[in-house]
Parts: sequence; structure tokens; C-alpha cells
Amino acid sequence: MIDVQELESIYSLPQDATYYISYGRAFEDAVKAFRERYFYYPDTVYKIRGNTSLLYFQVERWDEKHVPLCPRCGGRLLYDGYIDPNEGVGEGECWRCEHCDYSIDIVDD
Repeated sequence: MIDVQELESIYSLPQDATYYISYGRAFEDAVKAFRERYFYYPDTVYKIRGNTSLLYFQVERWDEKHVPLCPRCGGRLLYDGYIDPNEGVGEGECWRCEHCDYSIDIVDD
């Protein structure tokens, strides 16, 4: 479960809060999009009152044991999309390195 805190303004945010901008999305949809893209759950979500398109996330340091790493440069692998089984390679996921843009397809046989 995520801790959601509503604040009066961005000036009330803690200094270590990172942010994710979601244009035109509802609050729940923005949190879901963040989870799908960055492969981890924020500990605290700060919702700025009156501003539905900007959410701030406070994220704990990554535990390196649970982070998929790039075999080429050692950077974090980010979820890059679903592989449709109708494409002829099977059903699976595509992961892309945030640093060197290396791509890995993980396909179920």
C-alpha cells in the first residue's frame, strides 16, 4: 500500500522527493503508469492540491538485489513494453537500459 499525502503547495514537499509528471491523467492512472515504466513502487506519493497533472514521488534507494541490470553497461533496465504473441516470437516483455539504450526481449516459450 502506498502512503498518499495531499499538500497545499509544492513548497511543502520534502527536499528528497523526486517527481513524475503525468499530463491529462487521473491520480490513480498516473501512479499506475509510474509503476509500469519504472518497475518499482514509490513509498510516498505527494499529491499537490488543485494540480491533478503533477505528482511527486519519494522513492527509497534501490535495493541492487531486486533491480534488473543491463548486461552491457550495468545500468538499470526499464520496462519498455509488451511483446504481442501475434508478432511471431511469442508473448513477453521488452526491457531497455536507461543509459546505453540496450534492449532485451524476454519471451515465454
